[in-house]
Amino acid sequence: MSTKNGAVLSTEIVPEVLIKKKNYKEWSFRLRTYLEAQDVWDIIESTSNEAVDDKVWQKKNATALHAIHISCGPVAFSLIEGITNAKEAWDKLAEPEPEPEGRTTLHVAAMAGHLSIVTLLVQKMRKEDLVQLTDEDGFTALAATITCNAKPSVAKCMVDKNNELLTACFQLHSPSAMVMRKWVDTFILLPRQIIYNNIPKIVLQSFAMLILM
Repeated sequence: MSTKNGAVLSTEIVPEVLIKKKNYKEWSFRLRTYLEAQDVWDIIESTSNEAVDDKVWQKKNATALHAIHISCGPVAFSLIEGITNAKEAWDKLAEPEPEPEGRTTLHVAAMAGHLSIVTLLVQKMRKEDLVQLTDEDGFTALAATITCNAKPSVAKCMVDKNNELLTACFQLHSPSAMVMRKWVDTFILLPRQIIYNNIPKIVLQSFAMLILM
């Protein structure tokens, strides 16, 4: 598998892995050609339910599924993670993308708790992008994630990139006591050193005041 700057770009099967759905047309054509060459395309085309104990079917299914897996980028793979049937995985990737709801890819990945995807996206972003990119409600990815019970590891990933995100949470919003409590509950789980190194003093004071209320 070829890499560049830590990001997966290609495999021996396709010149470029499936990145979300942006390159699906070319990707699917190339992967179909590969599956046909491996004599496993019939697994994808088949509409019948083969017996589970059919060793030939199982081997073909595994070959096709493996090829699909290693030809997907992190976001695309997250759509089929856990699917064990190659045809179902192929059909899932062929589905049209849902209409966006005013959230960026980072918002969606972070709110879903996909740390590996968040890490990859954050690495490619500028520090200021993390503060400037907001959803239709004006929430940064960090604020939106905390509001829906974020994983501390996901929050830490974004804070490590730009600690101004925390200050932005207070400057851009007037959160309710319930939302503020979620923020406190999230960051209180972070190691003390990370809190002191990454959270501005003004934010720490606000957290402390809330805890004492």
